Amino acid sequence: MPSAYDEARASDAVTSMSVRYAWARPWHEQWWLALWSSNQVARCYAGRTDGPGEANGWGALVREACIALCHVRDWLEHDTAVPLTRGQLRTIVRRSRCLQLVTDVANTSKHHTRQGNQTTARIEQITINGVRGEPQQGIVSIAWRSVDGRSGQEDALDLIRGAVADWRGVFITHGIPDPYPTGVSA
Repeated sequence: MPSAYDEARASDAVTSMSVRYAWARPWHEQWWLALWSSNQVARCYAGRTDGPGEANGWGALVREACIALCHVRDWLEHDTAVPLTRGQLRTIVRRSRCLQLVTDVANTSKHHTRQGNQTTARIEQITINGVRGEPQQGIVSIAWRSVDGRSGQEDALDLIRGAVADWRGVFITHGIPDPYPTGVSA
């Protein structure tokens, strides 16, 4: 697998660090972002941060995690070290309820109106509990509607965790080493 960086140096008395990234961008750069964004949502749900402080900020965290998880497919498609074709990856996403829904959330967030046979999935409700200036907890509900009339709701954190688990399942099934098997720091 190509390295994410050309060089990195550190010593026991690290006071700074410089990382130079390779021009050929490996998929695990996007995977790190997907994990980090997912962790931000989980931390807010758990009240372990002061949170964004307002509903739009909570919505932005969820959308960013969905977008990052959606883009993992694109990055895998373009990394020559990945043993899957574009068609295989698209089929994997279509067959995974969680990966397809985060993709629908990502695409609904960037397009006002979905085209043709595309499912619309968006944030329907955000509930924040807590006192301003102190750690807050929240819950974000995703509503989806397909063109055939089916619809439903998902908890955003459950959906995001499901998508992370599904990508990890893809890595295991296809022998792709997960560079962050224990996750990343939030």
